[in-house]
Amino acid sequence: MAKLTRPVDIIETGYELRHSQKDWLTQIARAAAPDLDCGSGVFAFVSRITEDGLPLVSPVGAVGVDKALIGRLEQVNAAPPAGVADYVRQRTVSFDSFSRVFGRASKGVREMRSTAKVGDSVAGLAQDGENDVLQLIATAEHPVNVHPKSRRAWQRVMLHLAAALRLRKHAAAPVAILTPSGKVVHAEGPAQARSVREALVAAVSAMERARTGRVRRDPEEALRLWRGLVSGQWSLVDHFEWQGQRFLAARENAPHAGDPRGLSEFEDACLHYYLRNASTDEIAFALGRSPATVGKALSGVARRLGFPSRALLKRVGEQAVLDRLSVRLGSESVDMVVLGGLAIHSGWRDVLGTTVLEVAALAASGLSDAEIAARRGRSERTISNQLARAYRMLGVGGRSELARGLAAPPPSRPA
Repeated sequence: MAKLTRPVDIIETGYELRHSQKDWLTQIARAAAPDLDCGSGVFAFVSRITEDGLPLVSPVGAVGVDKALIGRLEQVNAAPPAGVADYVRQRTVSFDSFSRVFGRASKGVREMRSTAKVGDSVAGLAQDGENDVLQLIATAEHPVNVHPKSRRAWQRVMLHLAAALRLRKHAAAPVAILTPSGKVVHAEGPAQARSVREALVAAVSAMERARTGRVRRDPEEALRLWRGLVSGQWSLVDHFEWQGQRFLAARENAPHAGDPRGLSEFEDACLHYYLRNASTDEIAFALGRSPATVGKALSGVARRLGFPSRALLKRVGEQAVLDRLSVRLGSESVDMVVLGGLAIHSGWRDVLGTTVLEVAALAASGLSDAEIAARRGRSERTISNQLARAYRMLGVGGRSELARGLAAPPPSRPA
């Protein structure tokens, strides 16, 4: 069941950014239906990982699904069957049947049968790296079996859909525009570097090969060629201008998990996926890097966080990693994080927001406005404005006082 025959059709639909969110999800369900439909239709939606459940944060896009089932989704996700929320939290990507994951006689399957009135389901899910999960589901009357080869291929498709979800959330402006033949017609910021342009040209060439008739019919080859990110930072999507002529736009799309530590964005993304049971190959595919590069990054992260190996890093789990970053002052435990060697009180995340906090930390580490702008792909004026906001909210007079201000707790708000 759920054999994947034309992954490019689903991927192309995912990277179509012009639809409303409901139409986008409906089109994804429609593109997946020929391979995924078990007789009761296909639906897609976005949920958010919370302590209590997986509440919906999007409309439901559906094809051939009973309206009564769609009406129950909000209730089911607010209080999902036993074990479902923990399973989703712990995985970057998954594709399988509910009965295989939780057991055909499990309490979770019994709850699903009584709550949703279905016998089984086959589902793909992928975290976008920012606590949202795209879910693509087909219900079935009887138990469903998924072949391991199909499971691996679908998981790669789901990683593309997660990348597309991030693009829709952030709507980043293109840093480069290329023709389908690979010619760069516009580049700005980091895309002006020769190495970046070369990587984008190679990615466009591979992407266009994946879209040819012959390769479209070869799922394994198509998925090998079309990556979700280029150099761990940019996604390529269709871009139309000048009498509707098609170009490819490179848009910044690295996941921002909102968990500042002493790691680069690439290292942080690798760690985020790794702690959620993604394999090295899956991380490499999702971030557009080689497995060797990902492995080296994870080993370096483990060493910097005080773990003897990356295997142990994964074994102890995320909470132990976060505990390594806590700071004790006497008998009082103070919640701190570390970014670029700076001690930063975690309360500033809520006060400043992730973006301004990161810019402030880079400035406190000695980077100039121009260097921060180049690293983040923004204008110097934008960085200057963000720093001015940081100075004001931290109550400091300039760069020399940033480190002290970030280490101190935010002032308490009046009751």
